[in-house]
Amino acid sequence: MERGFTLIEVIVATTIFAIVAASMMALFNYTLKINRRAEALRQVAQGVRNFTEFVVKSIRGGQVDYSVQNAGVQTPVSPCPKPNPSAGSPHDGSNTYLSKENRVGIITPAGERWCLFLGDAAGNFISSGYEGETLVLQKESGLKEILNPPHLKIENLMFLIRPLEDPYYTGPGGLIKTQPFVTIIMKAVVLLPTGETQRIYYQTTVSSDKYDVPNN
Repeated sequence: MERGFTLIEVIVATTIFAIVAASMMALFNYTLKINRRAEALRQVAQGVRNFTEFVVKSIRGGQVDYSVQNAGVQTPVSPCPKPNPSAGSPHDGSNTYLSKENRVGIITPAGERWCLFLGDAAGNFISSGYEGETLVLQKESGLKEILNPPHLKIENLMFLIRPLEDPYYTGPGGLIKTQPFVTIIMKAVVLLPTGETQRIYYQTTVSSDKYDVPNN
C-alpha cells in the first residue's frame, strides 16, 4: 500500500516553496534595481562629462575676455564684468574680475565673445552669491542657452580667474605677463531615473592654449 502526503506535509512544503520563491523574487528585484541605478549613474556621468568638457574646451580653446583692448574698454557681453577705467586712461589697473566670480567671459577661436554665468531655473543671472540652478551661455550675437541637462541642477558654481587684470593690454597698468587660467568649482545634484538624487562635486583648472601674452 502506497502512502501519500499528508495535509500537513503539503502545507509545509508549499510554505517553504513560497518563502524561497519570495526570497528569490526579492533578490531579483534588488539586483535589477542595483543594475538600473548603475546604468543611470553611468548615463548621468556621461552627460555631466559632456557638459563639463564643453565648458573646459571653450576656455582652453579660446581666451579669457577682459573686455579691454589697447584701443580702450569694450562693452562686455552681459552680464560679464568690465573694468572701471580712470579718466584719460583705457585701463586703470583695477580688477576686471573679483577674486572669485559666478561668471567668466570667453573669446572663442573664431573671435566671438561669450559670457558663461550662473543662473536661476529660468536662466536669469544670479547677481550675487554662488548658488543657483543653471549654467548659462550668453553669446555676443544675443543667443542665450542653458547648458546643463534638465536633470542636472547647479547648486554651487564658482570661477577663480587669474590674473584679475588684462594681461593683453600694453598700456598703463598692463603687462602682467601671466598666462590666464580659470579654476572651475562646481557642486551639482542629479535626479536619477530611479527617483534618487546624486550629488556631484567637480573642480578643475584650465589655462588658455593662446600663449601670446606680451613680454614687454
